[in-house]
Amino acid sequence: MVAFFVFYNTYLVDRSVVNLKFALKQLALAKTPDDLQKIKPFLRVVILKEISKKTLSGTALASLESALNIIDNLKTMAQVEDIKFSLKSLLDSEEKSRGAFLSAVDNLSSRIIAPTKEASRGGLEANAGNLLVRINSTQDKTLKQGYYYDLGNIYTQLEDIDRAEKAFLEAINIDPSTDIALKAKFNLAWAYKSVKKYEKALVYFKQIIQEASAKDIPLISQFQVADTLFKKGEFKAAAEVYAQLSSESPKFSIADLALYEAGYISYYYLNDREAAFGYLSKLEEKFPSAKIVEHELTQLRPVMAQEFTRQGYMLLREKKYSEALEIFKTASNISSSNCRILCGMGLSYYWLNLKAMAVESAKKSINASPCDDEAVAINALFVLINSGLHDDAIKIGEDLARKNVIKRAEFHYNLGYAYIYKAKIQDAQSSFGRTVKINPDFLYAYNNMGCAYWAVKNYSEAINKFKLAIALDPKYLDAHFNLGISYYYTNRFDEAYAEFKLVADADPNYKDIQSYLKRATQALNYQP
Repeated sequence: MVAFFVFYNTYLVDRSVVNLKFALKQLALAKTPDDLQKIKPFLRVVILKEISKKTLSGTALASLESALNIIDNLKTMAQVEDIKFSLKSLLDSEEKSRGAFLSAVDNLSSRIIAPTKEASRGGLEANAGNLLVRINSTQDKTLKQGYYYDLGNIYTQLEDIDRAEKAFLEAINIDPSTDIALKAKFNLAWAYKSVKKYEKALVYFKQIIQEASAKDIPLISQFQVADTLFKKGEFKAAAEVYAQLSSESPKFSIADLALYEAGYISYYYLNDREAAFGYLSKLEEKFPSAKIVEHELTQLRPVMAQEFTRQGYMLLREKKYSEALEIFKTASNISSSNCRILCGMGLSYYWLNLKAMAVESAKKSINASPCDDEAVAINALFVLINSGLHDDAIKIGEDLARKNVIKRAEFHYNLGYAYIYKAKIQDAQSSFGRTVKINPDFLYAYNNMGCAYWAVKNYSEAINKFKLAIALDPKYLDAHFNLGISYYYTNRFDEAYAEFKLVADADPNYKDIQSYLKRATQALNYQP
């Protein structure tokens, strides 16, 4: 019974569905580009079957070739999600066309029947031989044309392009006016493309565009022209052809995919983010209900926003503040509520001395979702504190501290710094204490903790904290100066003089150092 079921289902099951399901399973496990290369042979079987059909589906062909193009030109593993989308869309379409019963058979059989990596060369050669016998034994032009068409597809699978060309041309020459002749010309162009004979492929695709009166195949051929240019590495030309196709034929079944491809190529392969954003914005405007738009919004936009954000912060580290601001502005057009982008804008404005705009962006970054991003919290507090909004900084900092979601030492340090400005000394001590508990090597926290203890006249603790800071960095002049002040006001003039002298020798222009060095000298009855 089981044997019969398996045997029977080999005729019912769509091996394209089996291969697509297998490819999607492998994609879920893929960790490296090499993992992706392993699914290519299985996708090639599906695409060759699709090409061999007498009725061409532009959507299926575009989805398959999009997946293969990404695999061959991978820029980041984030693109795996784009491959999944292409294959899942095609699989859904295949299952819908086959109906509930055959889809159920496919699902069951896919667990039993292995995916096909390649057709048997012996079997293909045998089929070719049978077709040649049929060709030679009939005078019926319609039959003969169909046999030559099938023969060309077999030779394409065998990657014998010379024999494929001969067979397809025979099919065309029998009667160039038929649909089979037109499809033979298309398949010949595709066969050339598949073995990287791109110029010959372009000649035939362009002939179809110019000569064919059929509704879809000229448009599918234009899509193929763009794909061929992409495979040639002519990315800009490919994007332009895709965009032109979508603009001129907006009701074409894959006009939305064509516009998406224009944006995708501009982003990943031309590094032209402005053009990419323009194409994708137009896609959302023209095809708001398309599945590709949903994918673009949930997958590609976040990737783009992340890349812009990374570039913006890199420019900030290089002190290229104006350039960083422009990058963050562009990024905000892609993702207007991204807290890291808003915070980056705030930092850019701050370093450009545009304090009001810096504060506005910093506050927006805290209110954006998610608002528990540690880097955003740290940088937003920095902007607010250094813009003089200490109360706002404290309120925001305390709200975040109560949620207990911020673990980084820098956050508690910044909050402590705000407390210092508002003379909330005990709160400052607590914040600095949390800072050094998280990071015992945070020398600035020890220095400011010393200042907090000094403010409440706990001089011995202040001295201890300044010494801890110096132990971590003997060249930390602020801690040496503060330690000198502590010694001076506790009448330890020898030690005060030593600290002031160290600072003055290292930096004669350090604020107030010459005045305090003079005071210590006089206190010790030294001659100036």
